[in-house]
Amino acid sequence: RYIGSFVAGMLAIFPAVMGSFVIIMHRRIGGRSTSYLLAQLQISGFAPSLSFVPMYLAVPLLGVWWAILIAVVFHMTLTTALLWYQDRRASRVIRKN
Repeated sequence: RYIGSFVAGMLAIFPAVMGSFVIIMHRRIGGRSTSYLLAQLQISGFAPSLSFVPMYLAVPLLGVWWAILIAVVFHMTLTTALLWYQDRRASRVIRKN
């Protein structure tokens, strides 16, 4: 009721799409690689939701196309930074063991 029928419909397909993705990838690359892929997917899936903020703020000032460019650059930068941070953290844990 609060988010509307369109957003509710988009969120309803998410479990089915992810479930199909896991089944296909598990058969093709195995369980260990699929789990690593899903761990990375969480990080890169987090960045698009935050990239809408600068796009929303930039549209009235710069126009649609520049706002989309800013959102894409923000998304790529944030994803790279988060993956770099996760990789450094994981390498520290491996070195301790």
